[in-house]
This record gives sequence, structure tokens and C-alpha cells, in this order.
Amino acid sequence: MKSVYEMAYIQILPAIRKEIANRLRAYGMKETEIAKRLNITQAAVSKYLKEKQEVNEKLAEKLREHKAAIEEYVEGLLGNKSPALCALCQKIGGFSCQLSKAQA
Repeated sequence: MKSVYEMAYIQILPAIRKEIANRLRAYGMKETEIAKRLNITQAAVSKYLKEKQEVNEKLAEKLREHKAAIEEYVEGLLGNKSPALCALCQKIGGFSCQLSKAQA
């Protein structure tokens, strides 16, 4: 059985990044800038924007529930801020991350 951290890395984080990348693209941001803001490669951004990622229904519902939090995160990125992705992942994933507690 996978740990909660593996599940976050494998399922939750990519779904959040895909959602954020699509929203930033809708604001006219280029892939290279999205990559820079999300601290990922341009190739990863391209993959998020092009692929139809299969998201289980429970996770899709969580993404819908936290639409405002995702948009707030996107607005922070648009304002050249560096909001904490870890907090957003925790809200959507419904767990507490030891790494984020150590960074607080």
C-alpha cells in the first residue's frame, strides 16, 4: 500500500498542477513562464496542458470544492508571489504533511 505522500506525489500534485497550468494558460501565460512559476520543467507543463489526465471522481470533486483556493493560488502566481503549493495540496488531499510542518 502506498503512503499518503506517494499518493500526493502520484495523483494529487499532478492534478493540481494541471489545473493551475490550464488557468495560467487561460490568462495568456506561455509554457516557459508557467514552468518558472510552478518550479517545474517546460516539458512537464506541456504534458499537463496537452494530456487528458484521468482523475478519479473523488479527487475531481475535491478540485471542484477547492476551486476558490486554486484560483487564489493562481492569482498569487500572477502577482509574482510564491504561494505555498503544499497548503493547497493538503486542502485537496485532506491530509497533513510532515514536510510542510517542518517548513512552517
